[in-house]
This record gives sequence, C-alpha cells and structure tokens, in this order.
Amino acid sequence: MHALTGNQITRLMRQHGQTIAGLAKSMQITQVRVREVRRKGVNGPGYVMDWLQAITGDPKYIVNP
Repeated sequence: MHALTGNQITRLMRQHGQTIAGLAKSMQITQVRVREVRRKGVNGPGYVMDWLQAITGDPKYIVNP
C-alpha cells in the first residue's frame, strides 16, 4: 500500500477515535495539515506508514516499499 485516500484516512480516524486536534498534536503538525490530508490523502510508503502509525497507535505498523 503506497497511498491512502482522504476518505480512507477519515474512516480510519473515526474507527480509532482520533480527532483532528488530537492527531495534529500527536504528530506535531498543524490542524490545517490534518484537514488537507483528509481532503487529498497521502502518497508514498513513508507517509502512509507515518499516518497509519499515528492514527492506529501501533508503532510497529510497517509498509513494505
């Protein structure tokens, strides 16, 4: 998996009880960036892995390139 759509990110956030403010704080990014990713999604294994780890809370989540 090398990309996540905005809809997938939004759905994962809801499933894991993540808020925009909470996710922004845990990732040390702005809420504006979280909203942008929820609209546009992310591409690239590194970005996908970072977002999945932050949303799910599983630090062992690995995306194979």
